[in-house]
Amino acid sequence: MMKRVGIVSLAIGLAVATFSSGALAQPAAQPPGEQPLPGDRAVALAKEGLAAYEAGKWVEAYDKFRAADELAHSTAFRLYMARALANQNKLIDARAIYRNIAAEKLAEDAAPSWRRAQADARAELTALEPKIPSVIVTVVGASPTAKIELDGAPCEVGKSIEVDPGEHRVAVTDGDKKKEELAEIRAGEHDHAIVVKFNANDGKPPPAGPTPTKGSLAPGIALLAVGGASLITGAILGGVALAKNGSLNEDCPSGVCGSGISRDDFVSRKDEMFAIAHASTTTLSVGAAVAAVGVVLVIVRPGGDDDTPAVSVSPTGLSLSGKF
Repeated sequence: MMKRVGIVSLAIGLAVATFSSGALAQPAAQPPGEQPLPGDRAVALAKEGLAAYEAGKWVEAYDKFRAADELAHSTAFRLYMARALANQNKLIDARAIYRNIAAEKLAEDAAPSWRRAQADARAELTALEPKIPSVIVTVVGASPTAKIELDGAPCEVGKSIEVDPGEHRVAVTDGDKKKEELAEIRAGEHDHAIVVKFNANDGKPPPAGPTPTKGSLAPGIALLAVGGASLITGAILGGVALAKNGSLNEDCPSGVCGSGISRDDFVSRKDEMFAIAHASTTTLSVGAAVAAVGVVLVIVRPGGDDDTPAVSVSPTGLSLSGKF
């Protein structure tokens, strides 16, 4: 059994040694009815992984070489796992595998391909490490209890954190406030500052205004009362004017006065009648306008000090100002 394992290891080593030339050793022929040995299956998987790698299919290549390494461990398989990860910009994971290969203690009789893979891993590790970028997260305006995450994982502020190249998200949650910042980090960029600034209202809805309230009915009712009184007064004055006009027409039909009524008396009585009629018309107009405004105030009922309506009378009529 030990002899067979040695032969399998040698077969894997020889197969991997041919990677640079683009060919792999064919698995040894198995007697009919027997399952391929783990080493043979590993070589077949490695061949598929190499084809995927050369086609730029990094994810598939990684999966194939990992499966091969699980069947029969080889530093060459793991070397290509690291390379596939590096080509996906997963530099931190690639570095971990490179370090593992570099630190592995090989047997004295290890295949030359294993030793070459280890030497290549150490050289590629040296070249890779300076390319791993880092960020420093700073949060301004948040409380000490704020939750700070980098790509969904808790992180410390003010500390250099290694990341893979690409887009990274910092999310800060402070009570009911939340703020996020995105940053595109390039390979070889070290201590890139990601600053998250909180404002007093970040994440909070605008302050609600005062609840609208209905104003008092008193202004509307008062105006209705004033308007009603004016209408009544205008009607009375109108009646008086009509009575005076009837009396004048009776005493002076067609403007011709009988005995005892002088021309001056006729003119004076006529002027008085017109004055009362004019006062009636004006009082009725103002009363109707004031009553109309009163009706509006009873319906709308504006509230608040700034919304208090103002009623004014001018030579051209009556006006209402305010917010409705």
